[in-house]
Amino acid sequence: MEIRGERALGLAVINQATKEMRDISPSFTQQLSRAKLKLRIEATAWLSSTQATIWFEGCDLDQGYALGRMDWATHARELLEDESISLDPQTTRVLELGLDAAEPTG
Repeated sequence: MEIRGERALGLAVINQATKEMRDISPSFTQQLSRAKLKLRIEATAWLSSTQATIWFEGCDLDQGYALGRMDWATHARELLEDESISLDPQTTRVLELGLDAAEPTG
């Protein structure tokens, strides 16, 4: 299967964000450097954002399905629940909205 330029770029961007989101160790907040933790937070929030939607659509991928397959909700929940991590209000909101969409109640 040949992957053309724009799609290949989109897949590479999504893949890199996924790798950064998954960059954890057993007690990741103690083991990761501040820079890596910042990348993990940014990547996790970005993957569920409307900015990422453009990349997913450009790759002809369903964002919700892809987030489910990469276990995005687990990573987002970990970031929100870890009291040692100080998230800014906008990041917190993006993660909460993403979780609401990924795990609807009722």
